[in-house]
Amino acid sequence: MIFIYANSFWCMLISIVTISSTYGSYKNLRDNRASLSQKTKDLYLTLTNALVIETFVGVCLVVVPLGSLSLSYQLESKYGAIISLLAQRTGSLYPLLSNVILLWIVKPYRKAVISLIIDRWPSKKFTPGLVT
Repeated sequence: MIFIYANSFWCMLISIVTISSTYGSYKNLRDNRASLSQKTKDLYLTLTNALVIETFVGVCLVVVPLGSLSLSYQLESKYGAIISLLAQRTGSLYPLLSNVILLWIVKPYRKAVISLIIDRWPSKKFTPGLVT
C-alpha cells in the first residue's frame, strides 16, 4: 500500500514541477515582449508549445499505462497481462510520436521535411528507359 502512495506522490510532484515550469516560461515570454524580436518570440513560443505537447504525449503514452500497470499488479487484478501488453504497445509508440510531433510543430523542420518529400517525388517528365 505504501508503494501506491509513493507513486502518487512522485506523479503529483512531477505534475507540479511541469505546470509551474510551463507557467514560468509563458510568463517570461509575456513579460519580455518589448525586448525580443518577433522571430525570437515566435521561436520561443513554438519551442515552449512543443515541449508542453511532448510532455503531454509522454504522460499519456508512458506514465498513464505504466501507472495503471503497477496499480493492477498491486491490486492483484486478473487483467494484469492485458494491461501489461497495452502498456508495452502504447509505450513503444512514444519515441515515434514524439519526433513526428516535433517535426510537425517547429516550422523550419516542417518545411525541410515537406521539401525533402517534394524533391524526391517523381516528376511528370519522368520516362522510363535504359540508363546508359
